[in-house]
Amino acid sequence: MQSTRSPGEAHLVLTMEQHTATAGTLAEHFGGVGPFAPLEPRDLLLGLVWEHDRGWAEVDAAAPRDPSTNLPWSVYQTPTSVSIGTGPRSIDHNERCHPYRGLLASMHIVGLFTGRFALDQSRILDLVDEASRALLEPMLATELGRQERLRRQLAADPAAAPWMTDEALLHNYKALQTFDALALWLQVTHPSQRQPTVLRHVPTAGGSHVAVTVTPRSEDRIVLDPYPFDVDPLELVIEGRWLRPQPVEADLARALATAPPGRQPVTLGSEATA
Repeated sequence: MQSTRSPGEAHLVLTMEQHTATAGTLAEHFGGVGPFAPLEPRDLLLGLVWEHDRGWAEVDAAAPRDPSTNLPWSVYQTPTSVSIGTGPRSIDHNERCHPYRGLLASMHIVGLFTGRFALDQSRILDLVDEASRALLEPMLATELGRQERLRRQLAADPAAAPWMTDEALLHNYKALQTFDALALWLQVTHPSQRQPTVLRHVPTAGGSHVAVTVTPRSEDRIVLDPYPFDVDPLELVIEGRWLRPQPVEADLARALATAPPGRQPVTLGSEATA
């Protein structure tokens, strides 16, 4: 679960399905402008982005309580003991759809904890406590084995050859990270509290990447430079449910299911349309 909040207000609580819907919309409109190439293979990548966190469905349905907030856990604070199964379940689902989706989904999960294949300098695995590390290390080892298996499987498929070069695979991995990171930036912080950020590895044609600055001009207007989408401006709606902290005795899953729907419109645009 994720939530955007402002002190004294109800929190907009989102499921991971709502998170990936935003990421998927970003992916649908990515590329074909400036240095940004369209996604390839488009259908497989769009399916992956829309469902890259599918394994969170069970956690979202249960709405486990964060005792410090009396709301569902934020994605960044969810204990490893609760979230440990979400990555493998997400990867299993995507592999069933197509081995290439499974490979990139596995790279996404492994990269979260191991420095995103040298794109990040810090490694979350080095920062977690010993109990969490003991849970994560076997899962990550299993995923590295899965990646080797899927690489061999895809290498034997002539149709997949253009996607399986190191350059092409890293290009599409960077694309997935871009959509995930931008969607999270839009969703986990209240609009009044968003701060400028930089997407440092947005893939471009020719196997390179550029840094895209993301600057809030108001609560519902965001400028990206350079602008990577095929429509300018791009209108989005962040959806969730408005929920206040619940009494300890309350059924949190029921409270969330019956909470009023919430919508936060937001517009992404270039400097020219700011």
